[in-house]
Order: sequence, then C-alpha cells, then structure tokens
Amino acid sequence: MNYQPFHHKYRPQTLNDLIGQNAIATTLTNAITLSKIAPAYLFTGSRGTGKTSTGRILAKSLNCVKDNKPTVTPCGECNSCKSIANGSSLDVIELDAASNNSAEGIRDIVSSTQFAPIGRRYKIWIIDEAHALSSAATQVLLKTLEEPPINVIFILCTTDPSKLGDTIISRCQRFNFKRFNNDVIVNQLEAIAQSEDINISYEALLLIAKHSQGGMRDATCLLEQVSLLSDNVTPVEVHQLLGTISEDNLFELLNAIALSKTEPIIRIIKQLYADGKDPLVILQQLLEFYTNALITLENPKSPLNTLTSTTTQRIKELALNSNTVLNHQQHLRSCETQIKFSRLPRVMLEVAILGLLVQPTEVKIPLSSNGTKSSPKTTVNSELIWTQVINLQTPTIKALLNQQTKLIDYDGETATISTPNEIFRQKVEANRFPIKMGFQKVTGKMIDIAIN
Repeated sequence: MNYQPFHHKYRPQTLNDLIGQNAIATTLTNAITLSKIAPAYLFTGSRGTGKTSTGRILAKSLNCVKDNKPTVTPCGECNSCKSIANGSSLDVIELDAASNNSAEGIRDIVSSTQFAPIGRRYKIWIIDEAHALSSAATQVLLKTLEEPPINVIFILCTTDPSKLGDTIISRCQRFNFKRFNNDVIVNQLEAIAQSEDINISYEALLLIAKHSQGGMRDATCLLEQVSLLSDNVTPVEVHQLLGTISEDNLFELLNAIALSKTEPIIRIIKQLYADGKDPLVILQQLLEFYTNALITLENPKSPLNTLTSTTTQRIKELALNSNTVLNHQQHLRSCETQIKFSRLPRVMLEVAILGLLVQPTEVKIPLSSNGTKSSPKTTVNSELIWTQVINLQTPTIKALLNQQTKLIDYDGETATISTPNEIFRQKVEANRFPIKMGFQKVTGKMIDIAIN
C-alpha cells in the first residue's frame, strides 16, 4: 500500500471531524439536514485551515448513496465517496484556478453544467485558489452564478476573497475559516503522535504549533518531518529542522544584552551564523521574545501568554521593565528591513543588537576659578554632533545629508531633520537606521529620529 502523508491520512472525513471550525460545521450540518443547499459557497481563510477539505466533505455528504438523501455522515465506502476521495468522480470535479484560470476553461465548465449528474444527486465544482481566475473567467462564472442550473453547486475556495469582487461574493454563502489556536493544534498533533507512536515532548509540539501560524496542514507536515529526525523529539530537533535558535541560545544572547557585554554578543552571533542560522530569523525571534516578555511582565496569567513556567521564570530573571522591552522592540523593528536587504546581514545584525546596549554617557564637569566643581553645562552642540554623524556615513548617504538635509532641532532625546521635499524625505527615511546608529555612536545613547 502506498504511503500516505499525515496531512492526507488525518484529513477530516465528516463534518463531525472538522475541528476548530464549529460554527461552519454546525451551519453546514443544519443546511444538509433541512435540505437548504445553496447553489454557491465561498470558503475563505488562510492556508491549511480546512477550506478544500470541507468542500470535499460537503460533496460527499450531498452525493453519498448510503441513504436516499443527503447525509451529514457520509459512509466513505460507497462508490461515490471513494471516487470523490481519489479524485475520479465525474460529478465532483476539483479545479486549481491558479493553473486553469482562462475564460475558455471556465466556459467549458459552464457548458457542462447543462448536463445532469451521472447517477448522483448533484454536479459539484470545487474551485481552489479561486482568486487566481482571470477577469474574463470571473465574468463567465458570474453569469452562471446569476442563474444557477438545477442540481449544480459551486464551491469556491480562496485565501484572498478581495480579488474575486463583490459581485461574485454576494452570490455565494460565505464561510470564513479562522486560523487554529495553538491549543487546538497541539491537541491534534498529540492525537496523531499517539496514533503513529511518535515520542515527542509537549514543548516540541507547542513550538511546532507556534511556527505553523494557525495552519493545521503546516503543523501536521512539520510533525511528520521531525518524527523522521529522532526517536525522541524535543525542541532541539524542531529548532534544528526549522533553522531557528534554541531557547538556551536565545537567553544566552539576551543575558549578554542585559549586561551590555559587547564581546559575548559578537561571539554568540558569529557562532549562530556559523551554525547556519539566518540573521533575519534571529532578529525575528528576538522580536517575538520581546512581545512574549511584554505580556509576561504586564499579566503573567493572560491567555495570550503561551510560555512555559520555566521560560516565564527566565524572563523574570532578566529584570526587564516594560519601557525597556518596548524600546528594544521598536529599535529592532526599525532594523528589520536593513538586515533583510543587506549584503552583510550578520554585520547588520551585530550593529542592530549592539544598539540595544546601555552605554553611560560621560559628563565632564569643569572646575571653577576657586578649584571647585561647577554645575555641568546642559547646552548641546547640535551642529558638531550632526557633522560627526554625517562623517560616519557611507559616501552616498553623506552626500545626501550634506546637500539635502538640515538638523533643525536636537534636545538630546530626539533629532529632527528637515528635507526640501517629499522625494528627499523618503530617501532619508530609507536610511534612518545608519543615521540612528551614527547618533548612537556619537552621543553614546539611542535617540529618536524625526524627518520632516
């Protein structure tokens, strides 16, 4: 017997098997029970949320020959159910609009709807990726939906309903498939792991669930992959497969940041890079950590807090506060684009993280004429600082700042830069990160940049 991937093997077969979409399952169950079947359905939602699977379930329920009428519990054994499952049914036809999006193809479908089903109750078309239909194809389909033939049902599945247009959407019963929360995914993965005799820890399952971003298919495929990596799956194996950094590595880096230690930060980043970790992924994990840390600091018992008790305790040991977390998060977010498109992403990551360090500013207090220390001067020489910042830039940025900008205000916390028009404002905005790093190097602290 051919091997079945997990996402095929554990695909729901009836509406009762449909998890995490209770409202949709109940509505379709009642529609079948009360014989109130619409001529067109629109299933929308992110990938891996059950749209196409639900379309097949609905088709089986309507055409199952176990009973003399549609049923909410298709047998899965009759010729109709089997042919739908293996894609050989002449009355239930699946079409991938991404590769069959021409008007001629849809016109062929429309012309075939005039023929009665071959021995079944309904002729059903399941059009996947319906948003990929061309404008001409959409117009052909619209004419059919305006006056739907008897015993013909269209099920449109899409991740981007806005591209279908209101005229199509308004003629369909729309069902929005939501992303699965982590608890639902973990429970499903636990059931699969038990059935497949996979030894995997809860922490590893939770890590898979988080990475899948609400998609059950992604989570199931990842479980299948990681089960082939080790007989005893832990978060280490999951991180290895995903190319992400482990929690231990993450906290090692965070501790170095908290202690403002430059050498350990450079060493850790270089080692992670040597191990094949993507600098952008490292940055995104830090951003995710700061989000979780903020939730933990504000309300550890919040349902949004998906961290284990051990991780929560490690966050507390970092002695972070909400303002620090928000500032770090804002700074890293501003660096994300620079790292993504840089030719030297590792170096840019190092610069970004070093920008988080707390560097004390030395204040020189001059002696008065009688030899005592006078009060420190608060005047900031903004012109000198701006000149030093410009000199730290690359030749291209230096030319831009010298010729098209002016520092109109600097109060030690925010630098306001003036530009002659919107075009140059956008150019300066695109170089916000190196300018900000220049101020950090000159003044010894992170400041905000305002560009007018």
